[in-house]
Amino acid sequence: MLELQTLRTLDLEAPSAPGRPAHLAAASGLRRSQDYIYVVGDDELNLAVYAMSDPGPGKLVRLFEGEMSSDEDVQQKQKPDLEAITLLPPFTRNPHGALLALGSGTGETRESGFVWSLGPEGELYGFPRLVDLSPLYDFQQQHVADMNIEGVAITGDRVVLVNRGNSKEGENVAIYLSLEEVTEALLSDFKLDASELLEVQSYDLGEKDGIPLAFSDVDALPDGRLVFTATAEGIPGTDHEDEDAGSAIGVIDQNGEVAYFEMIGDSDIALEGVDARISDEDDSIDVLLCQDADDPDIASPLYRATIPISGDLEAGTGRIQE
Repeated sequence: MLELQTLRTLDLEAPSAPGRPAHLAAASGLRRSQDYIYVVGDDELNLAVYAMSDPGPGKLVRLFEGEMSSDEDVQQKQKPDLEAITLLPPFTRNPHGALLALGSGTGETRESGFVWSLGPEGELYGFPRLVDLSPLYDFQQQHVADMNIEGVAITGDRVVLVNRGNSKEGENVAIYLSLEEVTEALLSDFKLDASELLEVQSYDLGEKDGIPLAFSDVDALPDGRLVFTATAEGIPGTDHEDEDAGSAIGVIDQNGEVAYFEMIGDSDIALEGVDARISDEDDSIDVLLCQDADDPDIASPLYRATIPISGDLEAGTGRIQE
């Protein structure tokens, strides 16, 4: 089993609103851009910004209008449910790339995202622009059972989204879009449509202690491999609905096969975000990970882990569906 190193907790200079905690309690996705770490929380209307070189609290920058309620039941109806974030490579009017984040698509308030240009040192530049995901998500819901987008990454000339199959009818699928058409949309009407869709692949990630494992985030390496996290969380209406069995990290190779799959040692950890890069020595994959603490009083932690890649990665327990 892989072991995690805790780097810090995701505390904040100030809460986003009165009655809210001065930390991220539901970190759901992260990306690193040079020294900056950008984290989305599925119960926040803001983006959290941290620096690798600064152990101090992070700061929030506004994404959406309004204020989140401190009542959890009201939050469920309000929140944009940002679950996925990635770095777009340089494109027209964005010479240093941009951040792109997506809502989960599990409700009408969750079909929006944002794009935010980056500066030469990975810093935020300008202001965020809202992205309408409803045309794309409406189309995908006709082909993917119980859509719940949990991760997004850029691999070559494609954008990959992973859907979390953590329901009775849900499916673990990788959804591929045209990067060229996505960036064109971000330069015109800020609306993603079904025309960007290229391919859908289904995955069976196995189970842990009788609970199915489901995608919770994804990132891409320069060679086209995908690094993903998966969680085993109880599904309502099943024998294990009140049980959780932990998280795993996996690698999908360039042929779309799960080539590595390893459970995390601590079964109480629910990983919701991953940022992956090849180490300077080219002998391992270094990953940053965040956890949804699932408790407003507990700050989400930031972890680091290392996946060895000397020789070929051994095949693990995950397999692609036939």
